[in-house]
Amino acid sequence: MIDLHIHTDASSDGVHSPDEIFRMITDTFGSAAALSFADHDSVQNVPRGISLSHETGIPFVSGVELSATHSSTDVHILGYGIDHESRALVNLLDGMLDRALTQTERRVELLRALGFALDSEDVFSESKERAPTGRSFLAALKKRTENKHNRKLARYVDGDRSDSPSLNFYQDYLAGGKPAYAPISGTEAARIIGVIREASGVAILAHPGEYTDETIHDMIDLGIDGLEVWSGHHDASDRNKILDLARTRGLLITAGSDFHGKAVKPNIELGVETDNEAEIYSALITAIRHRRTATE
Repeated sequence: MIDLHIHTDASSDGVHSPDEIFRMITDTFGSAAALSFADHDSVQNVPRGISLSHETGIPFVSGVELSATHSSTDVHILGYGIDHESRALVNLLDGMLDRALTQTERRVELLRALGFALDSEDVFSESKERAPTGRSFLAALKKRTENKHNRKLARYVDGDRSDSPSLNFYQDYLAGGKPAYAPISGTEAARIIGVIREASGVAILAHPGEYTDETIHDMIDLGIDGLEVWSGHHDASDRNKILDLARTRGLLITAGSDFHGKAVKPNIELGVETDNEAEIYSALITAIRHRRTATE
């Protein structure tokens, strides 16, 4: 088993602590080829992941999932092997929250225009001083009594979109091209990839099956190092298509569940099984070492 895309409680929509994640892995699988925390715009729990790796013997790769924009599309880019104390990365993350809060205020305006009762303070309260996600918005909406009989919201409570409500709400309202979409300024994909490289890391496009072919090829042209082939968001058809593309373009191949916890993404399990976990980890570590040598 391998899982290079796990969210901890350092993400505003992550449920479990680093210790709980490692405990769940050892209780369920015994061990793993490698793990990585890929929290939203946060490296807060990377040091604890490194410590737990030493304690358990499970290989751990420092990681982060950075929010980016490209042609009015939200894109998530994973940074692996990053120096989590890199000045370039720290400066980016320090400004990310302020930009995310500005984005949130605009999203709230758009949602209110669509008939939802909501204030920015409601959302900020749910995100607990972290960048708000789909979960933050949905939780805030559900707490407002004015929304109790809102049919649009009911779909995510007990209706046809309640199977994975936070993710579905994000995809229906907040994602690029949707009614409450608002980009984050200063997070152009080219810049994000550049910061990951300055931090001695490799850049991987997260769950590419969620993007158009044009967006994927644009990310490759911008210098992305690899594609997340195995993902909790991919079916077999997605996986085979992305694997073929990665091999054709000579890109790294990674595997991650995008686990947040059952309360947030009930359909996504912790841990990914492939037919070559050791090769995936070995190739990633080799690429990280080359990047570090190049940036020294």
